[in-house]
Amino acid sequence: MAEKRKLNAHTRTDTAHIGFVGRIVSIKDIKTFIRACKLVAAKHPKIKVSLFGPTDEEKSYFKECQKLVKLLDLEKTLSFKGKVDLSTVLADIDCMVLTSISEGQPLVILEAACYGIPVVATDVGSCLELLYGRTEADIALGQSGIITATYNPEETAAAICRLIENPNERQQMGKVANKRVRDYYSESQFLKSYHDIYNTVTAL
Repeated sequence: MAEKRKLNAHTRTDTAHIGFVGRIVSIKDIKTFIRACKLVAAKHPKIKVSLFGPTDEEKSYFKECQKLVKLLDLEKTLSFKGKVDLSTVLADIDCMVLTSISEGQPLVILEAACYGIPVVATDVGSCLELLYGRTEADIALGQSGIITATYNPEETAAAICRLIENPNERQQMGKVANKRVRDYYSESQFLKSYHDIYNTVTAL
């Protein structure tokens, strides 16, 4: 998960590429993401938005999302790419967005971190600790993204615009993301945590 990769070093602003990775289903609240993208595009009409993930799990919801894209006149800005090999697309993403209303530990944040991509995510599941840190040392690294409220396209749009308009901050958050995933979410860290738990339980 946390192997060394070439980090994104894009400085583009108006032509930034915004990404979403996940199933196109209601629990991911894609409609809030689409509405946020409309607000962002009003300020930055040349942005590109790509959604990567299967569209066949909630077919009726996917159709609703397609209709919303058409209604908001975003067809030239936003596109559904379907299932892809993420290793072929993440290097071109400037900012990842997650608007879920429920999550556990979203792997997309860790995947983005491997490429040094900052994430705008709702305050659900472990998103807060993944972006702001969990332990004192982890928190000291700094933010690797921006947390927003659920069902709030305005707040999501403002966070995306902040990252688009401030490439230096975006790159710094990306560096923090990559260090965080390597320091705290590597395979060796996972095995050590598992070992510690096992030893604690067996010692009881």
